[in-house]
Amino acid sequence: MHEITITTPKLLYQPKESELCPGGLTISSEDLAAMKAKVQANTEIDNLATFFATAGSPHRLRILLYLTEAEELCVCDLAALLDLNMTTVSAHLNKMKLQGILKTRRDAQMIHYSIADPERVGLLSVAFSGLHETMELSTARA
Repeated sequence: MHEITITTPKLLYQPKESELCPGGLTISSEDLAAMKAKVQANTEIDNLATFFATAGSPHRLRILLYLTEAEELCVCDLAALLDLNMTTVSAHLNKMKLQGILKTRRDAQMIHYSIADPERVGLLSVAFSGLHETMELSTARA
């Protein structure tokens, strides 16, 4: 007969003496526990992190910016806009589609891409508004 040993993982991080705040915590342990439970229970944080990780490529950010301007574009349009080959653009589009950021519409052999999650992409609106202003300034100077 084999003896089975079950170990319980340590759930809370225990700081070393050298890692303790020199003046002590600035909030009570009750407030700390309540805040920690509230944030850890929010599963949207993981979804948001996945969104930012996926959208975090310069090419994918440009794709999202173009789609906020044009609402719907095909791979060949985006390839021309990005100066990339269609295979590379398709890979970027597919990654965002798999994460639910983009959606597709088929028209015969053409696949058109648009934003599937405007609320999440809207999180980038502050950054995009700054980019829109920069683009307007640079075209006005040209």
